[in-house]
Amino acid sequence: TEGQFYYSTAALSSIVLTVVTAALVTASRRRQRSAQALQESELRFRALLDGIPERIWLKDRTGRYLGLNLAEEKALGLSASQVVGKSVREFRPAGQFSLEEPEDEQVMASNQPLRVERVAFAGSRGWNEIIKTPVHGADGQVVGLVGVARDATERIEAQRAIRDRDQLHSQLIASTLEGYWHLDNDHRTVDVNDAMCSLLGRRRDEILGHEIYEFVDSTNAAVIRRGFDTRVLGKSGTQEISLRQPDASLVVCLNNSTLLHDSNGALIGSVGL
Repeated sequence: TEGQFYYSTAALSSIVLTVVTAALVTASRRRQRSAQALQESELRFRALLDGIPERIWLKDRTGRYLGLNLAEEKALGLSASQVVGKSVREFRPAGQFSLEEPEDEQVMASNQPLRVERVAFAGSRGWNEIIKTPVHGADGQVVGLVGVARDATERIEAQRAIRDRDQLHSQLIASTLEGYWHLDNDHRTVDVNDAMCSLLGRRRDEILGHEIYEFVDSTNAAVIRRGFDTRVLGKSGTQEISLRQPDASLVVCLNNSTLLHDSNGALIGSVGL
């Protein structure tokens, strides 16, 4: 009947409304839980980034900052709120962004990481190692980059010190009037100076890689071997040896050799003057 139809429709509407309301409430709670979970995830991620001593930043395809960690904030002297949404040219000196922008463009255009080393800032003696890596969207296209910078001052200064020492060593060897002969453990030639080449009457490329015994007769070879054995036992001394030149003439020399060891004390060769 009409009354029954009205009752049934009203009852059905009430049920639907109840179901819809329950669904909306459930969906709302899920969204709230999802939003809370997302917020907690972001907080954990932020805590992770801020706990890393290296400077980290994220930029979009146009070069604007999307985020940065605490180390980068301290390096810039600016808070994240002062940086996010801006390009580097909006708060950096011209000399700095003139380097950074071309690097960023190269990384995103080439879709390849870039590693550079440069002075931390103008007038500083500190050095940074910077690695920039492209970031991809769901479709695989480059949407920005992530940058990581770490203090490389100690490593670079150590490398420079080694380079300077090696250069000084090379200059001293080249300028000495005494023959310099560097041998490995197999008594093969690693290096000689010009004075040694003159004593042997040979070019440097005719000596490198050859055993010392190729330039002496059997008698002098025995003297040299005894000298090596003596030095291995910790004894020092000077030997008189005769070097053989290409025309078979002999050049009498006084040889004083020193054993070479690596940082672990293992024998790696010898040097004779």
